[in-house]
Amino acid sequence: EDASPFILNISCPHYKPEVIVHDLETKGIYISTKSACSSKKVEISHTLQAMHLDPLISSSALRLSFSHLTTKQELDIFLDALKDTLNRIKKQRYLQLKERTVNYLLENY
Repeated sequence: EDASPFILNISCPHYKPEVIVHDLETKGIYISTKSACSSKKVEISHTLQAMHLDPLISSSALRLSFSHLTTKQELDIFLDALKDTLNRIKKQRYLQLKERTVNYLLENY
């Protein structure tokens, strides 16, 4: 009753939300990590804290805003872009870990 049907909060545990936001921006998709009134604050939103969510969930929160004009096609585009972004981040992490491992082995053996 007191909530907006056009705002959805999702979480991507183990991913930094700012990295997701910036990658999606390169695709012309704009989402946020916080509401406009708390965008300057660093801590987890008071709403998510009040829900007693696991810190892993609340610290990886993404805020999606829709309207009555949002189409299924736009949702599909967003979901494809999010999937691509998460896969890209995962691949980058793997390559960074692989590089650190190789460097460690080269330096120590």
